[in-house]
Order: sequence, then C-alpha cells, then structure tokens
Amino acid sequence: MHKRRLSITLALAVVAATSLSISTSSASAIPDCFKIRAFAAKPIQSDVKSAITKYFQSKNQLPISIAKNQEQVIDVSLWSVGAHQCSLGGGSFGKYTGTIPKGATAAVQVNVTHKPGVGAPNGASLLVLAKFAGKGWSVISSS
Repeated sequence: MHKRRLSITLALAVVAATSLSISTSSASAIPDCFKIRAFAAKPIQSDVKSAITKYFQSKNQLPISIAKNQEQVIDVSLWSVGAHQCSLGGGSFGKYTGTIPKGATAAVQVNVTHKPGVGAPNGASLLVLAKFAGKGWSVISSS
C-alpha cells in the first residue's frame, strides 16, 4: 500500500498509556494502533468523485485528478468522533482521536490534485468524505 501522510484530522496520536488499567477480556476488543491507520484502497465510486468535483468547482479549483483513481476506505466505527484506545502490543495502550461525524454510514479518504487556490496553494489536497443517509457524500475535511 502506498504510504502518504494522513490528514491532520485523522492523525493517530499514539501515546503510551502506562497508567491504564484494562482487563484482559476487554483488551481483545481494542484495535491495534498500527493497523487502524491502514485504509484499504479501492476504485473511486462515481458518487464520491461527483462530490469531490462539486467541492472543487465551488472553490474554482477545477480541473481535478484523483490519485490512482482510488479512495481509501475508513472504518466508521473505529474513527467515529471522540477519543479511542488502541493496543500498542505487549500490554501497552495508546489513544487516538476519531473525526467521522455521528450518523455517517461510510467514510473515505482521497488524494486530489487540483488548480491551486486558497488553502491549497500547491494544488494538492487530502480530502475526507463521509456519507450520510438521504444526503449522500460530503467533504468533512481537507488538508
């Protein structure tokens, strides 16, 4: 998988938690800190591409190009808004902050190149989009 910097909003803040006390039975449900950052890549969906095009059209930053014509699928349950715990292995735990809004049924991350503009003078953006029932896809962050 191609490794790129993640959006600040999805950055994993792994902090060793030496004072955490978690029972062995609950530790099995805690995700691996390193695996939660590995988003599966798949071909971009047409409705995701349409939402991205509308987003950049509203900013007068067309044309766009989507890296490898792919989106990276974000696990909504792992990245929901709020603080979460994860396992660093060997009995150590970390924490991270999720940013996918409540009510989202799906989320993806997409690397896009576009006409330079305010907020992205180099013409490159990492977008996070969330899908909401009855509303479709919306850009929730751009970096």
